[in-house]
Amino acid sequence: MTSTPATEALRRAGVAFTPREYTPIEEAEGTYGEAIAALLGVEPARVFKTLVTVVDDRPTVAVVPVSGHLSLKALARARGAKRAEMAEPA
Repeated sequence: MTSTPATEALRRAGVAFTPREYTPIEEAEGTYGEAIAALLGVEPARVFKTLVTVVDDRPTVAVVPVSGHLSLKALARARGAKRAEMAEPA
């Protein structure tokens, strides 16, 4: 398996983890993350999605379970900011 920046960070931090490989899927029932959780045979609450946002004009990354939703208002509050929005995909 190829290392990613995330897996390298986990290794350096001494965090135990089990990488899971899967083939990307074209169409999914429900969310993509929930479909991947089903493909891997794990609960959606144990699979996380990484969301790139902009909080008061600063790029910010939020990591949440695929079974959950990100509250942009709560994110802004947590960062002591006035507003947060999803980053443009580009």
